[in-house]
Amino acid sequence: MKYVYLFLLIAITVLVALFASQNTALVTVSFFAWSASGSLSLVLVITLAMGLLIGLLIMLPAVIGGSFKHSLTKFKLKRLEKKRDKTKAQAEASLPAASAGPEASPADAGAAPKA
Repeated sequence: MKYVYLFLLIAITVLVALFASQNTALVTVSFFAWSASGSLSLVLVITLAMGLLIGLLIMLPAVIGGSFKHSLTKFKLKRLEKKRDKTKAQAEASLPAASAGPEASPADAGAAPKA
C-alpha cells in the first residue's frame, strides 16, 4: 500500500508539472479596486489553495464538535462500565447467600410426608 501512495504522489506531481508548463499565459485577476497579474497555472493553484482553506475553515467547527462529542461519549462509557462492574460485584457477593435457600429445620427432617 505504501508503494501505491508513492506512485500516486509521483503521478500527481508529474501532472501538476505538465499543467504548469502548458499554462504559462499571463492573466489579470481583478477584485474591486485590487488587481494582480500572473501565469494562468499560478492563478489556478492559488485559487485551489484558497478554496481548500475556506473548505477546511467551514468544516472545522464540525470536526471539533465531533471530537468533543466523541470524548464525552468515551467518558460516559467508562463511567457506565464502572457502574456495571460495581453492580455485578454486588450481585455476585449477594448471590451465594440468596441461592443457598432457606435452612431446613431439624423438625422438618424427621417429619413424614402427608398424604
